[in-house]
Amino acid sequence: MKSRLKFLKGGARDLPARQQTLRDTIKWSYEMLNEEEQHLFAVLSVFPSCTFDHVEAVTGSISMMDDMQLDVYSSLSSLVDKSLIRRSDQTNGELRLVMLETIREYASERLEDNQELSSVSQESHAKYFAELSQQLWKRLTGSDRETALNEFEAELGNMRVAWKFWTEKGDLEQLQKLLDSLWVLYDAKGWFNDTLELTNDLLKVLSSNPSVPEYAQQEIMLQMSLARVLMTIKGVTPEVEDAYKRALELCQKHGEIPQSFSVLRSLASFYIYRSDFEKSLQFGEQILELAGKLNNSSMKIEGHLLKGYSLVFSGNLETGLKHLEIAVADFKPELQDSHKFKFGNNPGIISYTASALCWWMMGFPDRSLNLINDAIALADRINHISSKAYVNFHSGLLHLWRLEPELALKKAESVLEISDKNEFQIWKAVAKSLHGAALVGTGKTKEGLS
Repeated sequence: MKSRLKFLKGGARDLPARQQTLRDTIKWSYEMLNEEEQHLFAVLSVFPSCTFDHVEAVTGSISMMDDMQLDVYSSLSSLVDKSLIRRSDQTNGELRLVMLETIREYASERLEDNQELSSVSQESHAKYFAELSQQLWKRLTGSDRETALNEFEAELGNMRVAWKFWTEKGDLEQLQKLLDSLWVLYDAKGWFNDTLELTNDLLKVLSSNPSVPEYAQQEIMLQMSLARVLMTIKGVTPEVEDAYKRALELCQKHGEIPQSFSVLRSLASFYIYRSDFEKSLQFGEQILELAGKLNNSSMKIEGHLLKGYSLVFSGNLETGLKHLEIAVADFKPELQDSHKFKFGNNPGIISYTASALCWWMMGFPDRSLNLINDAIALADRINHISSKAYVNFHSGLLHLWRLEPELALKKAESVLEISDKNEFQIWKAVAKSLHGAALVGTGKTKEGLS
């Protein structure tokens, strides 16, 4: 995208006068600033938006600005008075400072004029937000999760600037501080394309670093996450299978038990999507064996889920249902871990949903409905976006089978709304199918078929 300022500076002669003079106006305001204010103005171009505390912390770690004995509050007030920055009140009552994009571009040019200041400013900003991300991570995985998610999302622009800086530097230590929190936010919001970009960036940095066991474990996890994200966006493709194969090769090479669980779980899910239930059953059994060795309750739940699901859809309803009921009974949302690179639908919700469908197939429609409603309540409670799409679709399917097309229609519309907002192309496709079938069920045959 071309710089707005360059366009205004060298554009057509018949541009409106106010546009032709915009750059001169910014320059005039800049030249009215004293030296300290000019330096601060330039440094502010690193921030997409900021608070007073952000500016004070970042500038306080820049030695040349510290030597100036910069009065941050006074200088920021001067910049506001001269309309070079402006205040933006947030819904949470926080006051943030922002620059118009054209002004920020001018400030960025002034920063580039001072290479020493430019280098230390970007690094100071990136260090500060990496540390802030690490601090927020503790709250993102605790009881204050929702508030922390909102706070982190407000800083997302700065976090992405910091991520880009450390990616270009190839600094895995700093990227790690940002990664955990970014991953939680992207998963919670269902931002799959952003997660894909994050994963590819980190894999690229890992490949340029010396191979050590710690990095190999991380690469295994990332390859599986890459596969799951690709499958969510594009479906079951050769790309997905290649990513899983790479993860399996790395796991076999290094023989790490915790990573083995993640690979086995992901491969089981992959083969379920391909309706190869014989293979998925084998992986479910291996996970239960591993869970016993490690005495890990989360692994045990997923092992029973995968084994039960595979048995049910292989035609062994009663045995499969027993495993699903164990998964439902053992699942406690407040005890679920937030391990690195966790991605995909919540296993508790899948257990409830699969049990609901199983009870329907065995001839117990009311019990089936109760379980699917419990699954919806759980999805609302944990507020996990992709799990909401998953359970609402299956709820709609159940209502369609129960000859309740109006209720199925509402569920389809919910999934479509989630899909449109979060770019869930797979769920959008199946929701349209459900929507069409429900419309036919309400008598709108032509509209439903379309």
